[in-house]
Amino acid sequence: MKSNKAVLVFFIPICCIFITVLIGCKQTELKTEIEDKLIAFMQPYVENRDFDGYIIIRKSDSILLSREFGKNASQLTENSQFMVGSITKTFTAEAISFLVKQGKISLSDPLTELVPSLPNASQILIKDLLVYSSGIRDYYSISEFNGIRNEVTQLKDFTKWISQFEPEFEPGERNSYSNSGYNLLAFIIESVSGLKYHDYLKTYIFNPLKMDSTGSFEMGKDTLLNIVQGFSPGSLPTLLSEPNKIHYSWLTGSGSVHSSPKDLLKWCSVIETRVIKEPDWKPYGWGLRSQNSIDYLEQSGRIPGYSSIIQIFPSLDLNIIVLNRIESDAVNSIAKGITNLLLNEDVEIPDIRKVQELSATKLSEYSGTYQFSPNFFVTFLEQNGTLKVATGKGENLDFSIVDYLGNDEFFFRSTYNHISFNRDKNDKINGINWAGSGPYPKVNQ
Repeated sequence: MKSNKAVLVFFIPICCIFITVLIGCKQTELKTEIEDKLIAFMQPYVENRDFDGYIIIRKSDSILLSREFGKNASQLTENSQFMVGSITKTFTAEAISFLVKQGKISLSDPLTELVPSLPNASQILIKDLLVYSSGIRDYYSISEFNGIRNEVTQLKDFTKWISQFEPEFEPGERNSYSNSGYNLLAFIIESVSGLKYHDYLKTYIFNPLKMDSTGSFEMGKDTLLNIVQGFSPGSLPTLLSEPNKIHYSWLTGSGSVHSSPKDLLKWCSVIETRVIKEPDWKPYGWGLRSQNSIDYLEQSGRIPGYSSIIQIFPSLDLNIIVLNRIESDAVNSIAKGITNLLLNEDVEIPDIRKVQELSATKLSEYSGTYQFSPNFFVTFLEQNGTLKVATGKGENLDFSIVDYLGNDEFFFRSTYNHISFNRDKNDKINGINWAGSGPYPKVNQ
């Protein structure tokens, strides 16, 4: 009997070791399989110069993928710092939640005393700023912004500037995405807390979570020294260009944060835990989405030189983070494809686009302004042998390059959509189709 006990005592640890090794091997095989599939999936995005960045995927306690993708991405790591654009809004909303918990403000407070210069200030609540129902115009849609986008602006100056424009609609009437609202929330954070916006985030969010590679733009300090270089879509041969200029002070509260894949994974864990353990918690700053009948949280961002997206699937204990140092909404398609791949659903892999050159004379045929709605215009301009596009009409527009694919077909990498032009019976350009919608008429040359 003693010998049998000895054998049993010896056998149990050996079994445990064997099972642990077996589980480890299975996880390694799964990670390898996922990585192989993702490499194939990402190839067209890399070849098309839609992506040069980092992707990290966490499932439960396992990192399924953590690696760089891109022709110039070999130096990128999980600690590389990217500008994350509108992901900033999730931190701004969290800061507002802290002030509410501290009893310093209420979401039902009107802006009468906080931002008295605003039209309808007495009718706009703090909550309206969080959920885009304030009616305050998005400063990107204001033509005057293009002429001053490179100038420094303080939050107090921004509030005065935005207050001169008539609201888009009455507060609470509907929802319309507005970066301006989150700039104003940053102003409220500073006014109520007595701290600068970047200091408040650092004190109450970044430091406690040990998000050491994360911060927000600080006026007068070189806080962006370690940020990876960003690019906008460009012309042949590299298909990359320097980003359009904007002074980052305009992004405070709405797009001013920089972070790393590793740090954002910590942020995802906090948010996912809150969703699970605090059923009454409102995910302000996040979008509520559903894919394959599975609910998840999402926020994406795009500013000159950078694009990004985070997806949090609480029911699956799954986080997907995609950070790109090319300004392209391709990140949205990439994240959707990754989700489908992980759920064993059909994955749409884009074709490799063949960008062509066209003479300046031919490109100038497409130049002009096209009307999408009574108050929304898009302008095309031939410039230095390339065709560029900008929203709006008139002067001081913010133009970006579009790729020529042949036969009146173009591709706009920034917003990641196809563009086709229409001709009249005299072979003159008279309209445009945008992302499958249209036609929209050409209203001037």
